Amino acid sequence: MRRYRRRNTELRGKSADEFASSIRDRMGNPPDLAFRYLILGQSPGVLVYIRGLADTTLLSETVLETLARDPVWTNENRITGVPVSSIRLRTRMDEAVDDLLGGRSILFRDGDGGCLALDTFKPKTRDVQEPNVETVVRGPRESFVENIGDNVALVRLGLKSPALRVRELSIGEFAGTTVNVLYVDGLAMPSIIQEVLAKLDAEGIKRLAGHGTIARRLQASPYTLFPTTMVTERPDRVVAGLLEGRVAVFTDRTPFCVMVPSVFVEHLQSPEDYYENPVLQSILRTVRYLMLHLSVLGPALYVALSTFHQEMIPTPLLVSLINQREVVPFPAVLEALIMGFVFEGLREAGGRLPRPMGQAVSIVGGIVLGQAAITAGIVSAAMIIVVGLTAIASFTVPSLSLNAPQLILRLVFLLGAGVFGLYGAIIIYLFVLGHLLSVRSFGIPYLFPLAPTFRAGIADTFVVTLPEAQAPDHRLTRGEPR
Repeated sequence: MRRYRRRNTELRGKSADEFASSIRDRMGNPPDLAFRYLILGQSPGVLVYIRGLADTTLLSETVLETLARDPVWTNENRITGVPVSSIRLRTRMDEAVDDLLGGRSILFRDGDGGCLALDTFKPKTRDVQEPNVETVVRGPRESFVENIGDNVALVRLGLKSPALRVRELSIGEFAGTTVNVLYVDGLAMPSIIQEVLAKLDAEGIKRLAGHGTIARRLQASPYTLFPTTMVTERPDRVVAGLLEGRVAVFTDRTPFCVMVPSVFVEHLQSPEDYYENPVLQSILRTVRYLMLHLSVLGPALYVALSTFHQEMIPTPLLVSLINQREVVPFPAVLEALIMGFVFEGLREAGGRLPRPMGQAVSIVGGIVLGQAAITAGIVSAAMIIVVGLTAIASFTVPSLSLNAPQLILRLVFLLGAGVFGLYGAIIIYLFVLGHLLSVRSFGIPYLFPLAPTFRAGIADTFVVTLPEAQAPDHRLTRGEPR
């Protein structure tokens, strides 16, 4: 993409002083911009780099020492004998500035039609650590980091195949950000690859704000609550997705990967399912589906039964609920809204504060506020139990991308049940199910392999099937369910 105004971009005919002056003018002469004037092959030259991005130790102890020994210049204006990983020939000022901002060092000599970009980038990044968001009990304790090269290397370690393809893009009209698109040749559908590249290369992206911009770009529709992209920080999940025909997108300076296409059942599965006993994990996977429904429908069912359908509640329990609600001045639906608001506030506060303090605020705050609310007669004890079970159920879903849809759907179901009882909840449930049937993620039905039904895929939906036992003819890789 074009990020700079095209003026005086040709390097042909420039001297070393003119080249250095153009760089200063283009970048505003920042204090971290360094120039080293040299004699290269009996001609004046200049070496330009940015302190903090380029490896100054490599430059001073190796590159400059090699250049001082009069290296050999070929007919293509390339040099030999300089110990750097790569050397690129650039003929335009825009390309030289891009390389300079990317941590490379620019070497220019009088009379040449271009300059050389030396790979001297020394990224400042943290080491590979355990995942912070997708926690691991048993499995690889690796997570992505902010350096895009390290992230691609982690994928290559788990997928040692020459069929792995990496496409590099620079996205952002104002400030370019490096983006890598990964897929397995022969497994990923060509139509999906081309659609991903077309969406990423479309106009309108001024600045790339991490993986969130990529996820929104690749989202199937801006009007659906459900995530049609998978965001993960685990290399093993990306490797598994690539082997299923998905496309992975990495963004520089972001420790998360975005994968497409993404289906609904994928958000209820965890890579850890395949590291534990298959029978036990199959039971736990089924529990996740039940807990997802409890998280969304729990408060709505309580409000509907206690307000409109008391005949469905056993008499002893009904008497207990009536006794608890005698001192509560609010209707059940408003009571549920108040407690839901308090719970979401506690969870947000616990996530924003430092970890030790956040845990204390979440636990102590929940206990103290809950007990105080019951004592003051603001809410009933049964409502505290319902909200607590709803919170626990919401935490069982492995994908954080479903947190926002759970919250919104919980509110919608609660309001529907508060006005129309169970009939309102059933109507909303059918509407949500119809919406899920209409959603597509890059042409793949969102409820695949449940609808349309695909037996080989259903085998690994509710029951954990070991990867070596899964059918290789996965229709997601062939684009048949359209």
